[in-house]
Amino acid sequence: MERISLKKIIFLSIVLASLAGYFFVYEAKEKTSVTREKKVFQVLPEDVNKITFYKDDKEIICEKKDGSWFIEKPISTRADDEIINNIISEIEKAKIAEIVEKKPSDLSQFGLTSKKAVRVKIKTEKEEEEIIFGDFVPLNKLYVYAKKRGNSEIFTVYYKLKNTFNKTLYELRDKKIIRIKEDEVERIKIVRGSLNLTLEKEKNIWQIVQPVEALADEEKVNDILDKLEKGKIRKFIRKENLGQDPFGPDTSLIQILLFKKGETTPSVRLFIGKRKDRNLFYAKKEKEVLLIEKGIVESLPESIDDIRQMHALKFNVDKISKIEIIHPESKIIVEKKKNIWEIKSPLLTGADDMAVKRLLWGI
Repeated sequence: MERISLKKIIFLSIVLASLAGYFFVYEAKEKTSVTREKKVFQVLPEDVNKITFYKDDKEIICEKKDGSWFIEKPISTRADDEIINNIISEIEKAKIAEIVEKKPSDLSQFGLTSKKAVRVKIKTEKEEEEIIFGDFVPLNKLYVYAKKRGNSEIFTVYYKLKNTFNKTLYELRDKKIIRIKEDEVERIKIVRGSLNLTLEKEKNIWQIVQPVEALADEEKVNDILDKLEKGKIRKFIRKENLGQDPFGPDTSLIQILLFKKGETTPSVRLFIGKRKDRNLFYAKKEKEVLLIEKGIVESLPESIDDIRQMHALKFNVDKISKIEIIHPESKIIVEKKKNIWEIKSPLLTGADDMAVKRLLWGI
């Protein structure tokens, strides 16, 4: 058997390595190409600065400005950043399931000319893509037909992608009742019936300054702010659809004013009118008429006693380690050691833990 020289082995190894490298690069390019072709959108989510939604001959235009989303048409108002960002996050994940037809002669058979079709236009500074979503695929309701503008191919996508872009104006609007954080509020003014209440926060403690000076119930004040911050507008109402004025002179109008530190003009001015039904109340903010949940109204005080701190002392029950109850002719001493309460005087014995806690809670 002929022996292979060392030089020949080295030469063959170099040739083999070159061929392996060529096939690796070629295969990688092929895979990248296929992956890119299977994506519905070619734009990068982080570059998207404008989205237009089309349905039923109507369009909603949303545009990004200074990091926040705004609706520009059919009205000018803030958009729900979370909803828009969730929509954009789906752009990168959207995949083409199957190419159905390369050059269809009739788009109507795919539901792409119907009024029920959903169309979306995605824009960046450099690119623009437009896609229309049509009917469900027969016998497979997990997929719908779709088509890109400027491309004749009909393809299928997962049906939830169509739902992602099938949004109403209400769904896209910002539905926050207030846009300031609970911890930013330093002064609250509430007018309800005969109650004209002003609360101020000093050294993180809420106090009543009008109509009397007293400590406020921290839990109740925080509950009001929490419900305002986390509450959602349930419906925006056009004034022409109101009928009878829900803020007329015959109603007990509630006013809520929220001020940030050092402000003389309120950051939030909310008016609450009549009850619409068992769960909703009419409200007005910046000339817009809204419906809000009853929980917000129920958290508001009707009298000074509803918001006043009714406990004589303010302390953390868990940090109390000794109690002395002094009577004219006797003294009771209770002490806590290792989280166990004991009576030290007038006799030495164990104490009822819950009875001690109830005593402290009631002070």
